[in-house]
Amino acid sequence: MKHVIIGGSGFIGSALTERLLQQGKEVMVCDLIKPKVPCEFKRVDIKNSEELKSIGFERRDIVYHLASRIYDGKVPKFNKEKYFYEVNVIGTKNVLQAMHEAGCKRLIYFSTDKVYGIPNTTPMKETHLKKPIGPYGRSKLAAENLCEKYRERGFKITIFRLPIVMGPGRPGIFNKVFYLIRKGMPLPLIGNGNSRYHMLSVHDCVDATLVASKNVKNETFNLGSDRPVAQRELLERLIKAAHSNSRIIAVNARMAKLGLRVLEFLHMPLMHEEQYLLADKDCILDISKAKKELNWKPKHDEFTALLEAFEHYRKTCEKCNR
Repeated sequence: MKHVIIGGSGFIGSALTERLLQQGKEVMVCDLIKPKVPCEFKRVDIKNSEELKSIGFERRDIVYHLASRIYDGKVPKFNKEKYFYEVNVIGTKNVLQAMHEAGCKRLIYFSTDKVYGIPNTTPMKETHLKKPIGPYGRSKLAAENLCEKYRERGFKITIFRLPIVMGPGRPGIFNKVFYLIRKGMPLPLIGNGNSRYHMLSVHDCVDATLVASKNVKNETFNLGSDRPVAQRELLERLIKAAHSNSRIIAVNARMAKLGLRVLEFLHMPLMHEEQYLLADKDCILDISKAKKELNWKPKHDEFTALLEAFEHYRKTCEKCNR
């Protein structure tokens, strides 16, 4: 039995690969980039259904689908819907079909809390209205719907809806925050900074995944930290721990969003709609289902996960003399 990790060279995939190898499992990473962790590797583009056949799925394999387009520096100025759709939806459809043809029917799929959109109530249960506000969230919800159709065809698919995942090597928008703190520059916040959203330690994410892999069920779970902290408090603690001279500056939410919307319209985004529209909202997930049914509980608080990510970023910058 293999543990096939599609998108295994990324942030979460690398952590999952390392843990599985430590447990003595047979692991195959399928990605466009060779993983840093030494293991069996197949270069696969999930947009290409023929390339997926080279994986050689077997009936007893467990597949972890992490491959996804996210908001990063590669997002195009135009055709964003297509950009996310062709990997997050078509790619997922190709993975499911390749598994189906091989008789391999156990999958853990990594989705996002962005499928909910702007919260109606908090904490959000898995049954909360799903109304994503941008192309990324819409593509992930479409992929979830594909998973549901394959559940009806006899698949066992566990879906994890993840918030921001933090830890060493975490990519994305937080590197801009870390840069400002490292340089002692002002740190703007949209709104008063009292809004809360989950940050999940990558270690806790892997823990939940390993538990789910022992008995893959047709269930969907929110994952998140245990006690979400207000943005301002979290960042003030990080500034203090970093011995930085940065100061938090609260920016009127309405004006900030208007300015960010204009920049996005001009194809010069500092943040994307799915990020800034939620920036001053409480985006709290109800993780009680995962705790109860997986017997899982996050062991790391948000600040520890954030500090780990910052320290890794700082060490990387110092090595590169940046």
